[in-house]
Amino acid sequence: MMTKLGIGRVGFDIHVSENEEEMLGAVIQHVRRLDPDILAGYEVHNLSWGYLVDRYQTIVGLDMSKLLSRVRPQKTPILTKSAMEARDSYNSQHNSGLKFI
Repeated sequence: MMTKLGIGRVGFDIHVSENEEEMLGAVIQHVRRLDPDILAGYEVHNLSWGYLVDRYQTIVGLDMSKLLSRVRPQKTPILTKSAMEARDSYNSQHNSGLKFI
């Protein structure tokens, strides 16, 4: 159950989740609702967005980046945990960031 705490004049809200899976699901819903053109962060592959993608993979077993993407490829399924591990062993050594299309 997600709880919203208003912080009045500070200008932002705090959302409290009962567990990590619920919190990560709320992040996905929030990004989809905002529908941003760009997702930015600090050191996006291993920290910020990369950390969230890794945690979602560990907890749920799916590729969060595919869920955040606007493009829904017909022939490319959402990757399983084992497929993500195989892909990430290459990508973490050769890419400088995450790519959500």
